[in-house]
Amino acid sequence: MKADTQSITEARTLMLKKDHAILSTHSLEYPGFPFGSVVPYALNDAGLPVVLISSIAQHTKNIGEDSKLSLTITATQGGDVQAAARLCLLGHLKLMDSEEEKSQQRYFNYFEQSKLYFDVHDFSFYVFEPVAVRYIGGFGKIFWVDVEDFFLSNPFFGSSEQGMLSHMNEHHSASIRAYCSHYGKLNVSGRKRVLLVGIDAEGIDIKADEERLRIEFPKRISSPNEARELLTEMSHTAMAALLN
Repeated sequence: MKADTQSITEARTLMLKKDHAILSTHSLEYPGFPFGSVVPYALNDAGLPVVLISSIAQHTKNIGEDSKLSLTITATQGGDVQAAARLCLLGHLKLMDSEEEKSQQRYFNYFEQSKLYFDVHDFSFYVFEPVAVRYIGGFGKIFWVDVEDFFLSNPFFGSSEQGMLSHMNEHHSASIRAYCSHYGKLNVSGRKRVLLVGIDAEGIDIKADEERLRIEFPKRISSPNEARELLTEMSHTAMAALLN
């Protein structure tokens, strides 16, 4: 069954909200068997997952022989696992061009500690190249989603996003904390570092110490002016709610 607009939105929200996936590759040591591991991911300009993996890792060796794989993202946080939403992305992982510095910087925004990996092991960035998307939203809600409908580009990717992040973190830290408390229902009073780490057409991502929080926008946006207006409006709403 083909997904409708609401189901596509739900599926995308799941990918945007999470920051790690189960990576299933074809085992070299045990041919014919899938090999499962876990990888963090961030999204590039085209909205595709980017991962950072070591050349000595088993999954990297598997990919070198056969790049066909799946990334499984699940919404489970307790309760009935079978009733929880999950997403399976089928495709390939390809070594990312060394010139893709903007994608690397965005990954480091989300996983700052990963910069240290280059001093320990031979890590490289890989980008996911999609073939198919399968979304299960719960019992009886199962869809194939067209790749073109699912992976959407980020209108702020690059210098525009970095500029907004720097401005918000340097001058509007109180607003960021208010977003967490009001929209994310997360108490950040005891958190040392609360930073805006990403923005796209559908929402913002915040790191409160090591905890990541996704806050969805009430509507899609596509320009820096829209972002500024919406973030200001959200700040006013959040601040006012916290005073009551």
